[in-house]
Amino acid sequence: MPKDPGDESNEAPGIRPIPELLGEPASKLEKAIRDRGDTPVFEEPDRELPDDGGSYIQKKLGLCAALEIDGTIGTLFFYSAGHHGFSQFAEALPHELSFAFSQSKAREILGEPNRSGGPVRSLIPGDLIYWDRWDYGRSSIHCEYPEDRESIRMITLMAHPPA
Repeated sequence: MPKDPGDESNEAPGIRPIPELLGEPASKLEKAIRDRGDTPVFEEPDRELPDDGGSYIQKKLGLCAALEIDGTIGTLFFYSAGHHGFSQFAEALPHELSFAFSQSKAREILGEPNRSGGPVRSLIPGDLIYWDRWDYGRSSIHCEYPEDRESIRMITLMAHPPA
């Protein structure tokens, strides 16, 4: 089985890879965003959702991060070019995945998913997607594919609190 996401680093010395920040305080993400020449864009939490700690939406970097109520990074979203209006996340992805990989290639690398689904309606009207999720001890990785399943549109890393 592959290692937990974020275990490997392909980034320049001194700049921490963003996938390694899962579960870390938001201040470390802010630093990583600034290290890449961008300005952190914070969206306040929705007070009607008790577990919403807010989020960082970095369209230029192809990244979105959802915070837990305690201010730690609970979920990282990595976008392919143009998906939901984001630029493509241009750094190393977990498990050496690529947005150019098909669903079958992702499964070849990561093994059989713990859960999968599709076709389901996307947030984009009229769009159908497929998805796979692989669960690890303290995290999960989720890949979303377009209807033809010949590429990856979005990769999501989700932290799970210790039992």
